[in-house]
Amino acid sequence: MDRPALVPLLGWQQLLLAALAGFLAAAAPWAAGLGLVLLLWFIIGSRAAPLRHRVALAVAAVAVFGLGWAWSFHTEQARQAEAAAAPAWVEQGPKVRLRGRIAEAVTRPGRRLRIVLDDLERIHQDGSAEAMPGALRWTWLDPPVIPAEGARIVATLRLRPLHGLANQPGGDGYEQYWRSRGVLYTAFSVGDKAEAMLLSRGDALWEARLAVREKVFRHLIARGAPWTWAPAADTWQSQDGAAVSPGGAMAAALLLGERYFLDAGSMTLMKRADLAHSVALSGLHVACMALIGAGLAFLAGWLWPGIYLRVPRARLAALLACVLALVYVWLGGGAPSLVRAAVMFIFFGILLWMGRRSVIIDGLFLALAVICFTTPELTGDLRLVLSAASVAGIACVVPFLPGPKPSGDGSQKPRWRRWVDRSWRYLLGFLLVTLAVHLATLPLRVWYFGNLPLNPLANIIWLPLLGGLIMPVLVLGLALAALPWSWGAAQYAAAHVLGFGATLLDGMAAGLRWLDGHGFFGTVVTLRPTWPSWVGWWLLLVLALLWLERRRSGRDHLPRGWQALACVGGALMVAPPALAGIQAMRSEAVSLTILDVGQGQSVLVEGPGGVRALVDGGGFRSDFFDAGEDVVSPYLTRNRLPRLAYAVVSHGHTDHLKGLLFPLRLYDVGAFVRNSEPVAAQEEREELAAILARRKLPVRVAFAGDSLPLAEGLSFEVVHPSPEFEAGELNDSSLVLRLVWRGHPLALLPGDIEAKAVRAILDSGRDITAEVLIAPHHGGASSVNMEFYRAVGPRIAVASAGYLNQWRLPSMKLRSAMQKLDIPLIVTSRHGAVRMTWQAPGRDPAVQAARE
Repeated sequence: MDRPALVPLLGWQQLLLAALAGFLAAAAPWAAGLGLVLLLWFIIGSRAAPLRHRVALAVAAVAVFGLGWAWSFHTEQARQAEAAAAPAWVEQGPKVRLRGRIAEAVTRPGRRLRIVLDDLERIHQDGSAEAMPGALRWTWLDPPVIPAEGARIVATLRLRPLHGLANQPGGDGYEQYWRSRGVLYTAFSVGDKAEAMLLSRGDALWEARLAVREKVFRHLIARGAPWTWAPAADTWQSQDGAAVSPGGAMAAALLLGERYFLDAGSMTLMKRADLAHSVALSGLHVACMALIGAGLAFLAGWLWPGIYLRVPRARLAALLACVLALVYVWLGGGAPSLVRAAVMFIFFGILLWMGRRSVIIDGLFLALAVICFTTPELTGDLRLVLSAASVAGIACVVPFLPGPKPSGDGSQKPRWRRWVDRSWRYLLGFLLVTLAVHLATLPLRVWYFGNLPLNPLANIIWLPLLGGLIMPVLVLGLALAALPWSWGAAQYAAAHVLGFGATLLDGMAAGLRWLDGHGFFGTVVTLRPTWPSWVGWWLLLVLALLWLERRRSGRDHLPRGWQALACVGGALMVAPPALAGIQAMRSEAVSLTILDVGQGQSVLVEGPGGVRALVDGGGFRSDFFDAGEDVVSPYLTRNRLPRLAYAVVSHGHTDHLKGLLFPLRLYDVGAFVRNSEPVAAQEEREELAAILARRKLPVRVAFAGDSLPLAEGLSFEVVHPSPEFEAGELNDSSLVLRLVWRGHPLALLPGDIEAKAVRAILDSGRDITAEVLIAPHHGGASSVNMEFYRAVGPRIAVASAGYLNQWRLPSMKLRSAMQKLDIPLIVTSRHGAVRMTWQAPGRDPAVQAARE
């Protein structure tokens, strides 16, 4: 059977793929195993080498895979052991004096600083120090200084164990990522309340870098925000209340990775335009350095043509690009994404200097080998995987990019025509590269981000302007600013060049806002396919490229072996979501899932035929974290389409409503159900009104006695409030729903009702019996009523509350009441999402928790 390979990989490259699969085996054994099987299929099926060589390579691949698996298993065991060694007193969330070394200091949007501290010590009142295992992730809002990496610091912080929102077994990506870096604790502080004090300075390289950055900030950010220099702290700091223009904030992010001044509106706009990656230090910025290197090589040849006799232009461009990439890594503070991208580009340059043909794919494998064998714990890091997938996509599409074409009649074209042809080929090539990157990373983007911005136009316009105009201008300003302060003319020029770049970015940001206001930036929420679908997608992409290559060589069909593999790829891609949909449609069961949304509440009901209703969506006051988009929607769309029969909000408080806005904005929703009271927060009230007006969703105001049918025999009975009830407090106006299946009461969902509403429900005489009770008001003491619990008569109670929340919910009063009534209490902060499934009315539900 003829099974040619699309790209002839060398033996060591195939072994590297086996090692990468092994590194991932502990976290995803089935996916790693399938990857190994496909790799062995390629090795054995290829006829580029004798059979004995292929067999030997296959055996070596299995051995390397086993070694990688053993390493990943051992590493995971070590992490668990370290986590188990964390002091028990941390569970109490105490405020302690800590000392440690700053391993990472990264500015984040919204005037935030993220610090990772290792070598931790707790300082007791008597001055003694207690060593602590693991590292600390510290978020510092409005810090008075930006400290240097490598410096030592002491601060007073409220320490908490690292704890994510668990809606799937094994926790969430946030928790897994930080545990892989050895982080066991988190802390949050505002301004100078941390009582922080730097004990040491950074190294000489950091100080030199800091001096350059300080000059840039004086020139750039001072357009809208005066800055002062703090020599004692060895860093820069802004004056309180300083305002920075969007262009100045973007310029700082683009040039130095400082996203400190980017606000939530700018980040949301960039995300909707599918341009958020452009304001984070990444391979895109190193690619811009490579383009500048090529431009400098061209300029050198124009000024001194004889230089090409000594060093060909391609080699000179590669050399300059590598030097600029290294300088940029230094200026960016050695950000991991920059280091990875720089390693790749340096290998590209070395291979280009050596005259190798497959520069991109060989450079990618060399870089992966260096990165993964020096820091194998980062093998599964999303940023590395996205970078590798993007470069692989570019490598695959390069042979199909349009090249220069001669005139048809052999005559010399006019210069303007040649420029038009070059511009057209450049734009077409850029479009193909952008499309290749998006296709190569599509499964990852859908799985991790849950939605797809459909805005290729923004990328096609923004990225060329960024690489061809904005970055060269900003880099020129940076180079001028790096000159001594005594060179007044240079600093004067630097201020104007950097200001010009920021002004251009102001104009581009205004253009994005105009496009967004006119509906150009659409976003689609899709189902999130699981890893078999990823493998199937990538297999089909490879086979599509192979088919295009064969057509170009005059062969129209694929060998039968490849046709069979295409069928396997299609089945892997389609089968998991199709089977999940069929299973949901054929299911006769009813399930109730109380999601882990932190200090909030969100409940999903699923019934026969796959019908689903979402009651509340959680929500936080943060502008940079949306519970609906980041927590609720990923759970709802796991191999399922974004459809809801009802979206219900019990009442208009942020912790119930805000996370519901994302599904209302983008899901297929049958009807929106609410109470008669207004939404508490003005911003959420206005956003909800805009969504309902734009989408024209049916809105139903429910009262006691109403019924919301879900499926045959399954419905919500509205228990409270009655039309004449006067709540006084918004909590007491919460919709209270009872889930009933063929006359059998399954669950009572009381929202945030407190004493007054509880009394009104009891006095109404309505039937409120249910097998499952969701504790009112997250288990707050003001809602505890023994008569109410006896009237409900639940077998299980569930409280939705945040981990170590400041209100200490669920309250001890509720816990005592449940203990007296012998009712098991499950709390989402400790158990994660809780799912109860009834196979038939009257049967006991099966209970599953994300954290067993």
